[in-house]
Amino acid sequence: MKDIDMVIAPRDPLLFRDGRPFGQAGVAQTGGLNWPRPGTIAGMLRTFVGYSRDRDYFAAGPQKENHINKIKKVGLGLFLPALKTHKGMEICLPSPTDAVAFLPKNMEHIEKRSLNIKALVPKDLNYGEGTDISWSNWLYPWIEEHEKPQQMPPFWRWNHYREWLINNKLDLPATGILPDDLGPGEPAIDERTHVCIDKESGTAVDSMIFNTSGCSFRHEMQIVAKVRIGDADTPAGLDMALLGGDRRMVHIEWGQDIVTWLQLPEEIGKGIRGLRLVLATPGMFEGGWAPSWLLRSLEEGSWETVPGTEIRLRLRSACIPHFLSSHGWDMGKGKFGAPKPMRKEVKAGAVYFVEVHGDTDPKKAAEILWNSSLCEDKQDALDGFGRILVGNWQQVTETKK
Repeated sequence: MKDIDMVIAPRDPLLFRDGRPFGQAGVAQTGGLNWPRPGTIAGMLRTFVGYSRDRDYFAAGPQKENHINKIKKVGLGLFLPALKTHKGMEICLPSPTDAVAFLPKNMEHIEKRSLNIKALVPKDLNYGEGTDISWSNWLYPWIEEHEKPQQMPPFWRWNHYREWLINNKLDLPATGILPDDLGPGEPAIDERTHVCIDKESGTAVDSMIFNTSGCSFRHEMQIVAKVRIGDADTPAGLDMALLGGDRRMVHIEWGQDIVTWLQLPEEIGKGIRGLRLVLATPGMFEGGWAPSWLLRSLEEGSWETVPGTEIRLRLRSACIPHFLSSHGWDMGKGKFGAPKPMRKEVKAGAVYFVEVHGDTDPKKAAEILWNSSLCEDKQDALDGFGRILVGNWQQVTETKK
């Protein structure tokens, strides 16, 4: 297997469906997602590679199960939005959930509002406070500001994200930063209404109407991905593929080192005891909101080893947004495949605060964990779930007994 870069440039508005049973009573809307899930990109990738091997690769027959098992080894790594600029491709990342946006002081009257970014910092409870959480080492994300939070841009540019990983703050002027300078918005929503036309009368048929909600990518926004394919698969140059619902067309560019990927900042892990593990892609965990092996470290006195490494750490806090529902189509079931059962994903941008054990070097741990997957299931990792970036956590405190 070898790693190559893939750049996806949508030609048409893309439909990323949310798994609702379209066509049933009361459901006349399809689409609904503003950004693709890992399974969508992995499915497009494997379909493309499968058909490049054999036009009948997925056809029903005695070899179908073997073909499906082989194609599932084609892996998706990190996939992120990127902006085309005059300096090249600028990678962006999902906004971290330990960052909260507020209006700068005395700037509420300005029409084009800028943002001031503050950090959620894990702290122990004060005397007399308590919750029903039984974990003795758990710290609670806290922020001093009491104003109403503002909407955060869904993505951050790498230069701001890098600063946040290192310092857990942004060095901003008193006037704050404009949302477009912090990061781009999601693709614009393209709403379309479809009707059925009677071929004899030339008029619309009663009740035969539905809407689609697609993602219209701006010309400067693309999707970049690191993929792992077999040595015999040699896509190169430019290609066309079908992505999402309604088989919308996208341009694909393949190549070695055509994307400048994010590197671990030198400052991460130096002189600290804590790290922040930030999901760059949605997570799919057996433990629900966190990997099951990491949840075991919540017990008093417990330290857990990251699977496949010698890194020992324990979970101390987390910033987890609402879950995402994951759906898909299983080509291995039946003649034409079958729907996958719904699973819950942890949203990209979620942050886990971990304390590193004394016999583990935080700098070395950060180097090993950077761009790895936290998923317990190897197939989930191959599907692109659970990829993480690593940041500093300077203020590791002990809980009061």
